[in-house]
Amino acid sequence: MKIKYTIVFILIVILGSVPSAQDMSITYYENSKPGQIDPVYGAQTDVGRRIVSLLFTPVLGLDASMVLIPYLATDYPVVDGKVVTFTLKQNMRWHDGKPITTQDVTNSFLMFKHERSFYKRAFLKDFNQITAGANNLVTILLTDEGSFAKTDLNLPVLPSHLFPTGKILPNSPFTSDKPIGNGPFYVKENRTNKIIFERFDDFTQVIDGEHTNIETITLRVEPYTSQWAQDMIIGRVDLIPSLPTALIPELKDYGDVSLKGYANYSVEMIGFNFKNPLLKELFIREAFYFAVNREEMIDAELLGYGHLATGPYPAGSEYYWTELPSHPYDPDRAYKILEERCTRDPDGVFRFQGRRLSFRIMGLKGNSKFKNQVRSFTKQMKRVGIEIQNPEPMDYDGYLQSLKNRDFDLIWIIWKFDEALDISSIYQTGGTLNYFGYSNSRADAMFKTLKISRDRFIRKDTAYDIHRELHKDPPALFLWTVDLYAAYNKKRLSNITFHPNDFFYLVHQWRLRED
Repeated sequence: MKIKYTIVFILIVILGSVPSAQDMSITYYENSKPGQIDPVYGAQTDVGRRIVSLLFTPVLGLDASMVLIPYLATDYPVVDGKVVTFTLKQNMRWHDGKPITTQDVTNSFLMFKHERSFYKRAFLKDFNQITAGANNLVTILLTDEGSFAKTDLNLPVLPSHLFPTGKILPNSPFTSDKPIGNGPFYVKENRTNKIIFERFDDFTQVIDGEHTNIETITLRVEPYTSQWAQDMIIGRVDLIPSLPTALIPELKDYGDVSLKGYANYSVEMIGFNFKNPLLKELFIREAFYFAVNREEMIDAELLGYGHLATGPYPAGSEYYWTELPSHPYDPDRAYKILEERCTRDPDGVFRFQGRRLSFRIMGLKGNSKFKNQVRSFTKQMKRVGIEIQNPEPMDYDGYLQSLKNRDFDLIWIIWKFDEALDISSIYQTGGTLNYFGYSNSRADAMFKTLKISRDRFIRKDTAYDIHRELHKDPPALFLWTVDLYAAYNKKRLSNITFHPNDFFYLVHQWRLRED
């Protein structure tokens, strides 16, 4: 027996002396997982865009200061009249090992140009012809001279060998399961409640430099956001890209956690459906503005971590007109506006031209602000004689379908814009994303000026005019822009920079601290 004990003791000493492999993985939390994770369908939500920024890389990227830098291209494009040329880098590969070619670039641009759901499709309208040449050269023939800006090449690329029909089909294996991209990480495993991404070492051919030492990143779906802060404190999660404002006080003074703010190019609003003749009436839309105490809602829901929206551009963007006065909270004024032109039903709800001012409102189930604030909104509207019917929280697919079918009166929605802040597709008459049915001839003329002008000062003045025009004739009840914060474990992670639009675009620079 003595010998056996001695052997066991020796084994314990030997095994204990072997150093355990260091964990080079991180976990981050989201409250949901999109059904599609490709640059067209997946990039339509913030969660999806974060995933896309791990998997795909554009021809020209934007650094954290929103300055253009070559990614897939060797350098910036050369513009000669109507001809734009750029050269693709050598020896780059897709996640499946196949080489990235100029044909991939040209085919991608053509697919995006005809894909109505692609949020950057407007950039490609002036690309009349796109051809792949020798020595990795790509040539673009423009419709009009002077219609090109370098930001037009801030576009991802898709592997053409996976799209033999030249079309991007939603819910295909590529878009919903394991898309093949060219970004710093690839999808290793995709489950119901998590996605595991593994480092793609060949990405060094894109960035011409050192890659991150993070080996795997796990997106874990944790719908109960109330426990996120505690999970961060005990080390169960390393990163929360979009920290709910209610958790900021709990984490801001905790020593092992760092909170970092980053730009938010989104506006939260309640959109008006102009298919409803009542909502075409400007005086009724004005009454909404005076009836709702938006500043109180910001204090209650955002704890002050937000800015009142005075128009369609997000607060903090270069096109946001900070001096534009907002509609003050004045329920008596709202009531008077309606009383002058409407009659009242016995229950106090106004009626205009025989139609009762009673509206359906829908929102996304995952939007906590809709869930928490819609009852307050309903009460405030009732006070001035407008009835808001029982709120309709919907899952993402149903919500998107109702939006596209315009099956709503009011819709609580967040619009996320790209770095070009192009809102024309949403508010221009006949715009591809104009689900409100909004039409304003003065704004349409301004959008045309904004489209053809490349002068930054003219563009800024024009955008100011658009902001003011949509403030005067609102397509929506503009609510706020939320101050965005991410939380991360600073004991484990260093050299962290969050990209304002595409969260993980600079992940190749991140470092896990090594013991």
